[in-house]
Order: sequence, then structure tokens, then C-alpha cells
Amino acid sequence: NAATNSTGHGIMYYLHYGYGASVRLDNNTVTGSAGSGIVVYRSRRSNYNHLTADIVGNTCTGNSGRGIDAYWSSYGETTFRARDNTCTGNGGDGMRLLSTGPALAYANTLDQNGQDGLEVKSNTVSDILYNTISANAGHGIWTDCGDIANLNYNNIHGNYVVSADYEI
Repeated sequence: NAATNSTGHGIMYYLHYGYGASVRLDNNTVTGSAGSGIVVYRSRRSNYNHLTADIVGNTCTGNSGRGIDAYWSSYGETTFRARDNTCTGNGGDGMRLLSTGPALAYANTLDQNGQDGLEVKSNTVSDILYNTISANAGHGIWTDCGDIANLNYNNIHGNYVVSADYEI
């Protein structure tokens, strides 16, 4: 699938009501959207329900918001797994994963985005592995994980941090 120059988000999956869901977004190309490229969102109205999203092999370039944005509002459990995606030249973060359950960022390329390359927040263990993150306007990786973040085998360089004590 391809989405070009959309007036909102390029592709959006929104779990508003329901008893849980599993979704796979793969091999999409989203370019020039006024919002984010790909959005996966679980609202608070789907309280206590589980959402698992596999976001695989997508290309998001030149979108005004984030390249990929997966997040939740409250309650329930979310699991986000992003693998083999390319997010370049977006106005916001290359990729943001805000999860109540485990989050996985594996073998993604996040380059020249307007904010952080990768932002991960999770209430449990998250794995950030084999990513290439470079030349973003913010942090390479910005993470806040409740238990621990496994950061291994990433290639991170040339990211610009305006006011922070560290760059990952």
C-alpha cells in the first residue's frame, strides 16, 4: 500500500472500543502526510483490553509528524513490535513506541528526522536491537522503561541534542 500527501495521517489503526485486537501493518510506503506516517492507537475507551501491533517493513518519509507513532491512552496492555522499518526526513520523531507491555524496536533505520530518532516508553522490559539511528535533530534514542531497556548492537551517530546530559 502507498499513501502520498494525505491531509491527515498516512495510515491509522485506532482501537476505540473492543475486547482486544492484533494488527499487522507491513510493507506500506507513506510519504508527505500532513500528520504522522503510520499511527497505531488504543484509546482509553477500550479499557482493560489488549492491543498487539506488528509494524514491519514500512517506509515513512517526509511526513509532517512522526514517521511511526504507536501509543495508548490508559489502562489495558499494549505490545508494540517495530521491525525493518525506514523512517527518514519526518518532522517529528522517526519512531515513537509508548507501550504498557513490551516494546521491540529491531533493525529499523531512523535518519534525519526533526526530533528524536527513536522514543520508547514502556512499563516493562523493552528490546532496542540492531537499529541504525543517525542525523536526527534530537536524541538518537530517548527511553523511559519501567523495568529495563535492552540496548544492544545499535549503530547510533551524529544526532543533535540541544540540552541533555547524554546522548544514546
